[in-house]
Amino acid sequence: MIIMTYLTLKNGFVLALFDVEFAFFAVSSLFVYFVFFTLYEVGYVINDCVAIKYESRPTLRYNECDHWKYLVFSKVLFFIFLTLLAGIIIHIDIYAIMFYGAVTLFVFILHNELSVQDRAITYFWLQFMRLMVLPYAMVHNTCTLFIMILLVFPELFRRSVRYMRIKYLLKDRKFSTFDLKASLISLFMVGILICKFAFYLIPALIFGYVIIVVGIVISIHLRG
Repeated sequence: MIIMTYLTLKNGFVLALFDVEFAFFAVSSLFVYFVFFTLYEVGYVINDCVAIKYESRPTLRYNECDHWKYLVFSKVLFFIFLTLLAGIIIHIDIYAIMFYGAVTLFVFILHNELSVQDRAITYFWLQFMRLMVLPYAMVHNTCTLFIMILLVFPELFRRSVRYMRIKYLLKDRKFSTFDLKASLISLFMVGILICKFAFYLIPALIFGYVIIVVGIVISIHLRG
């Protein structure tokens, strides 16, 4: 996502990846992710300590739940501190990030409140918020931001159908040819649209997904 966002900002100019500016952008992007996931983990805490009783096949991340409210409170405070720090260091919009974080946390709480069979829609939006946090923080042009939504759609689609396959068809969590097919088909469809309306962003699409696709292929090979 870092490479894809940067190439989008640079109008698909691949050689920009070799500029010193890209290194600074990558470090700033990692900091943005760290800030965001500090708050995102609050949803995991609530899930593991409160909503877990509704799940038949839970995924546990936290085992110590005696003081989960204090943990949530501390993470929220840490998120606010990191957001203020990010505003000073990398000059992001503090209020925009706090608003984005609040919306994400609201969706996560709603996700935890729903029964497992009804969580597909909230899972979709949670993944959307995860994938779009970097473009939201770094891209300041509305049209470019909408293009980024199109660029992240293949991965959003793959994650969503994978979630439904695991939850509703009782499949295991290991990667399979299904993940590869979902990625390639959605990439092909989005690629057609990009070729039509923003051909210069084809490099961003390719560089953004080559690691994901190769990772899936390697996982399938190792499993086999």
